[in-house]
Amino acid sequence: MSSPASEAYLSARRALAELIRGVDDQSSLIEAAPLGEWLQRREDFPELVEQYLDAYSAWFKASPEVASWVDVVVVASVEPGGRTISRIPDAILLSPLHPVRVAWHAVAQGVLEAAATSSRPCPAAGGLDPGVVPDMLHMPLISPEGMEHVPFLAVECDSDYWSILWNGARLGSLPERSKAEPFGPALGLSIGGISSGFSAAQVKRADAEKPDRGQTAGSKAPGHL
Repeated sequence: MSSPASEAYLSARRALAELIRGVDDQSSLIEAAPLGEWLQRREDFPELVEQYLDAYSAWFKASPEVASWVDVVVVASVEPGGRTISRIPDAILLSPLHPVRVAWHAVAQGVLEAAATSSRPCPAAGGLDPGVVPDMLHMPLISPEGMEHVPFLAVECDSDYWSILWNGARLGSLPERSKAEPFGPALGLSIGGISSGFSAAQVKRADAEKPDRGQTAGSKAPGHL
């Protein structure tokens, strides 16, 4: 069911997508879009990104159980019986057009563009890591008992634009499950280790100590970009 908040978000997303799509087929992918150059030289681009992020933040505050899943792809395994898919995902993928991803890339590439076109070097550029933005999300899932929030932790990915977050309760299955489809050649995305360097035990302990289990990392991210 649509709402004013979701409609505002979709409108902002369409405006941004139209700019990225451009007028020819060669500029139709965000991976090919010169986000840093646009941030420095186009007056409309920073405004579009800000509107997109603000619209997402407003929708998230109004309907977090719905907005949390925008531009998110679920990776779930088949249950042992082979007839049903697991209710709880093994992992989630954030698309390159996820609001948090777009905003981070625009700002990061803007910093790099400014450094490249000036006489001032940027020694910290090597520390920019798109794989840890966001580094952790608590995603709302409907369960027989009501709504539960499952932690997903960023893992290393060979794409700078897609982001993969693994179920924090299933980190033990990561080495084997990450070798199976849709990862690898099937999707074109391969997984490394845990980007943040947390162990499975550390993730479980941090999740247990989290003061507000209903809050996702995504609800904080817009305000910190």
